[in-house]
Amino acid sequence: METDSVEGVASPSWEDGYRIRVEQRIAKAQESLRKNPACIFRLPQKFIETIGQWYQPQLVSIGPYYNGKPHLQLMEEYKWECLGSILNRTTQDIIPYYESISLLEQKARECYSEEISLTTADLVERMVLDGCFILELLAKIDNLTLLQTEDSLGMLSTRTKLAQIRRDLLLLENQIPFFVLEKLFDVSNTTPVDSGQTLFSLVETFFSKEVGNFTYQSSNQRPEPLHLLDVVRTTYIPPDEGKSAILDSKRRRVLWKSNIIPCVSKLRRAGIKVNEAKGSNFSMVRFKDGAIEMPRLQINTFICSFLVNCVAFEQCYHSFYKHFSVYASFLDCLVNSAMDVEYLCDRNVVDNYFATDDEAARFINNLGRDLSFDNRQFYLGMLFSEIDEYYRNRYHVQWASFKQRYFKTPWSFISAVAAFVLLAFTFLQTFYTIYGYVHPKA
Repeated sequence: METDSVEGVASPSWEDGYRIRVEQRIAKAQESLRKNPACIFRLPQKFIETIGQWYQPQLVSIGPYYNGKPHLQLMEEYKWECLGSILNRTTQDIIPYYESISLLEQKARECYSEEISLTTADLVERMVLDGCFILELLAKIDNLTLLQTEDSLGMLSTRTKLAQIRRDLLLLENQIPFFVLEKLFDVSNTTPVDSGQTLFSLVETFFSKEVGNFTYQSSNQRPEPLHLLDVVRTTYIPPDEGKSAILDSKRRRVLWKSNIIPCVSKLRRAGIKVNEAKGSNFSMVRFKDGAIEMPRLQINTFICSFLVNCVAFEQCYHSFYKHFSVYASFLDCLVNSAMDVEYLCDRNVVDNYFATDDEAARFINNLGRDLSFDNRQFYLGMLFSEIDEYYRNRYHVQWASFKQRYFKTPWSFISAVAAFVLLAFTFLQTFYTIYGYVHPKA
């Protein structure tokens, strides 16, 4: 301990000062994460390697991460026109928008995992501009009477352009907080009062063209949505899935087994088929009567981008729900080669829009590799257990092998029938020979 040579008063050493600074920084970080953990992340390198250039917006930037990128500047003009359109249609001034988002600026800034270099004024302007563009897009695409031929958004309403915009709006790095959209929606009163539309209904209509019809269902088990990607992702999660944290005795035993099943080629040797199931939620899979029932999955640019960003969000964000991570792990188990993808396509459970089956298999394997979740989050735990039990039953394996050998083609079936008839005649001949010997005629 050092002392002041004049007054003899003890002064703290540099170790004490450094220790205090570190403790204060740790406390600040813990408080920040506890109050408002980040929910908009940069995509981890693993997923960038999986999806290639798809992780970056191709047409429109939303939020601060891609603000100012040269190839996205054209859409900035459309954004300003959309802002003017909202102000003209609602006969409002810009000030209420700016003031309402200014109150949320710090909360919005904390939603990003990386430090945002924009000033307060610039970040608020970015939130207002991007948010109003999204609201105007949702409102006009849903209401064609608002989409006049001279409206610049009419030029963006082609199928190709809209598909690109929808994909860009569901990129993890290309988001603004959902509470910003909700506040702007309230201020703008974007839809007519008597239309009965909500922000959620507009989102559902806009994205249903790519992901199918869906409905966002609120639940006490489910937290508030964090951004557009989280809204669409959450519609695939049953409202009661959070109850899986409270396990009954049977499910508790099941979930602690290995979360791995054999690939399709091996499952077929045990007589397990894959059948198409009805439903728009491709993640709802079940096992029934020796068959895996799966709703159809389209492997195209949009769905693959959506899957990667949902999985990346679940891996980065500290949440109980790991729905898409579990589904990606399930697909990774099923597919081990291009032959597995070919079989799934033949069974109408996969529509492959990639150039080759090998490319689709490589995407699925990269997507499901090295994902982290604990067994309580494994919503397919019961299905994995049932498949594993069926697969390990020797009777199923032997019977499937018999059918594969003798019933695969019409000729093998005819040969099997002929062999059976010959065996039956041989048995009857032997029986009557022995019977005649034991019971000779008088």
